[in-house]
Amino acid sequence: SNCPPIIQLIQNLDTETEARVKRKFDIAFFICKENLSFLKMGSLCELQTRHGVDLGEGYKNNQACTEFAHYIAEDQLSILKKVLADAKFISIQADGSTDSGNSENELFLVVSFEANSNDRKVHVRSRFLAVQEIKRANAEGLFQCFKNAMSHVGISDWETKVIGFGCDGTNANIAAGGLRGHLEESMPWIVVFWCLSHRLELALKDAIKKIITRSVHFDF
Repeated sequence: SNCPPIIQLIQNLDTETEARVKRKFDIAFFICKENLSFLKMGSLCELQTRHGVDLGEGYKNNQACTEFAHYIAEDQLSILKKVLADAKFISIQADGSTDSGNSENELFLVVSFEANSNDRKVHVRSRFLAVQEIKRANAEGLFQCFKNAMSHVGISDWETKVIGFGCDGTNANIAAGGLRGHLEESMPWIVVFWCLSHRLELALKDAIKKIITRSVHFDF
């Protein structure tokens, strides 16, 4: 439908209408959080209405869910930008993934800590940073992918903040001539570490392989 932008709708709303719009935002957030199809927006709104929840009229279809998701994403990105702007040091975690079209992507998480929280404790937080398509799966391509992710969230001074980088153990990542080399050239102080889970997985596979090999040898 040719609905006006939601941002126009929520301006100067009365209390009841604002509450209805917030409920629809909650439904859209649930759909995104649970990785559901945006087509579920209509049926979930209908279910809520049957349970006596007042959602008002309109903005109950997949197009509306797309609109809600857009503004939710913008809000979360603004929160992330502020967190990273205030952080003195951050660490990045990266891993490869493929999308539904089997296109190779790199997923980035950012780890930061809040040293000046209200409860006087240090809170370490891991947040989603970005997903970037990998143009070339080599050292230069991965480094460019990383820089694109940092630019995506507007961290202009990332080279002075990043102190750690976690990744898997492929040569493209940890070899001296791989991504590790590019990172250390830009940030000599950085600690590049091989994901512990990946290392444990490989160690377990090696151990099982040795056990199987010995068993076969003894059978003969």
